[in-house]
Amino acid sequence: MPDLPPATPHDALFRALLADPGRAETLVREYLPPAVVAELSDAPIRLVDASFVDAVLHQSHSDRLFEARLKDGGSAFVYVLLEHKAAPDPGTPLQMLGYMVRIWQRYAEDRASRLRALPPIVPLIFYHGRERWSGALSVAEMIAGEGELAAFARRLCCVLHDLGQRPLAALSGDPAVWSGLAALVMAFRGQPEEGVLRRILSGAPDESELELQVLSYIVRTYELSPAVLETAARAAKPQRWEALMSTVAEAWMREGKAQGRAEGKAEGKAQGRAEGKAEGKAETLLRLLQRRFGPVAESARARVADGSAAEIDAWFDALLDAHSLTEVFDARPQ
Repeated sequence: MPDLPPATPHDALFRALLADPGRAETLVREYLPPAVVAELSDAPIRLVDASFVDAVLHQSHSDRLFEARLKDGGSAFVYVLLEHKAAPDPGTPLQMLGYMVRIWQRYAEDRASRLRALPPIVPLIFYHGRERWSGALSVAEMIAGEGELAAFARRLCCVLHDLGQRPLAALSGDPAVWSGLAALVMAFRGQPEEGVLRRILSGAPDESELELQVLSYIVRTYELSPAVLETAARAAKPQRWEALMSTVAEAWMREGKAQGRAEGKAEGKAQGRAEGKAEGKAETLLRLLQRRFGPVAESARARVADGSAAEIDAWFDALLDAHSLTEVFDARPQ
């Protein structure tokens, strides 16, 4: 963290003004809106030792954070900021919003119970520049437009759709969009039915980045055997299923998945996981060798079965460009 610049005269005076709890109490209660003060309890406000001003703005801002008890038993923060600039800064509401987010983040500490019940923060800004303040007082005032879009944006709300609660048929009317969304949704619904998997694969445009990423996502997140995925690929894209399965084989090799993934989940089965990965790679390699060069002799099958993980990886790499089984098995681990 960079060192903060030396305190300016403005900063030093402001801090001295608020150093005494009684003075701080008086200032807060005199300058907050009466309706806000009416909700504060009689308990003294408490200084929270923290500064949320960026180092680059420290020459023009001084801040203090106080916690106040409320009559209903809750609490609120009063964030007091001195903006000592000669002229109004139109970006002040954005800066203040950033400080408020930091206050809430520090308060919540990523605890779900606190994130669901954040205390109110009242920003209290003091400005003493030469020019009369004419800037906005909220981010909402800074958003342009007069229609429904602008009105919605000024509420600072999110538009959220829980895809997991949405029927698959209602995800999208566009096949490609549906493919991407359905792939995401099915990751937490267990193994998809063959028809759903086929539709996911067929919806992604051929040789597109989306097709590649949908395949990669399925391989990395679904519990599917090579046979199940091959059946769906054959039905979804009869002209491209071999290319798809070659991509799948590479992804499985990189991720170390196949059957070993399920076996390796149980506690204490590290050895089973390693063996399962090797068996899965070997099975996929044999399938691809057969598609590329026809029936695979028993001697070649035995060689794959006895091959080390490094050898199988090397044969996978060679398979993409080799013209014969001999060229595949001539490849050596690097």
